Amino acid sequence: MKHLKNSSGLYEIRIQVGNNIYRIFCFFDIDNLVVIGHGFQKKKPENTQTRNRTSRTNKKGIL
Repeated sequence: MKHLKNSSGLYEIRIQVGNNIYRIFCFFDIDNLVVIGHGFQKKKPENTQTRNRTSRTNKKGIL
């Protein structure tokens, strides 16, 4: 689990299976509960910025 720079408490879980890379964005809620907000298969480098924005929006909606 890796903390994302310039984010307020957003983390990335990265999983590699063969040649496929999957990323799952999550954050900690009260009592150290991990809330999984968004996941996707990494295909292109430019996907990351858009996906980070989506995850921040999802976190705001949950909290």
